[in-house]
Amino acid sequence: GASEATVRREFVELVKEGAAERTWGGIRRVDRAVPLAPPAFAQRLGSEGVAKTAIAKEAASLLKDGDVVMIDGGTTTFQLCAFLAHRNIRVITNSLPIAYEMDRLKGSRRGAEILLCGGVLQPESGVVAGRPAEAFLKRYNADWAFLSAAGVDDSKVTNYDEAVLGCEQLMIAQSARVALLADRSKLGRRAMSLLCPVSTLNCL
Repeated sequence: GASEATVRREFVELVKEGAAERTWGGIRRVDRAVPLAPPAFAQRLGSEGVAKTAIAKEAASLLKDGDVVMIDGGTTTFQLCAFLAHRNIRVITNSLPIAYEMDRLKGSRRGAEILLCGGVLQPESGVVAGRPAEAFLKRYNADWAFLSAAGVDDSKVTNYDEAVLGCEQLMIAQSARVALLADRSKLGRRAMSLLCPVSTLNCL
């Protein structure tokens, strides 16, 4: 019951969102498997998937052309890839899955410039951390930091993995504004390690 023009517009939107890719004479659904993601990370991608996509879309709308954004590794921040891959921005990330996915979505077209930290690979998250990653982040300033977390309550943002806190805190220090991307399962939860006070955030 839809016109050809309407269907074409819908196809374009699906491709932009990374949910489909063009084929000869049509489109096909993109395999959501993330080749470089550890199994535990890939499994978490399915939890609160619709909410994470909506959060990422809203966060992406905060950026303007020419911005530099630091993106922390996480399953919600991973959803940013579909909305940022074709933008005229610079992305600095400590996440191997995010860097790979953004480059894959961009393909041969112009889009986001991706800078990936070096460092010690964390096996369950695909995040790189440690002194080399921290030294890398100190070289840059950003307009925004987009962070993930294990929990956020009325006073604190917390995380489980103490090894990555140094990188996350540097992203905060090196960025003009900070946004936390957290779905409802993180609200009211408190994990072991303090990332930052809630007062540090510009957006939740």
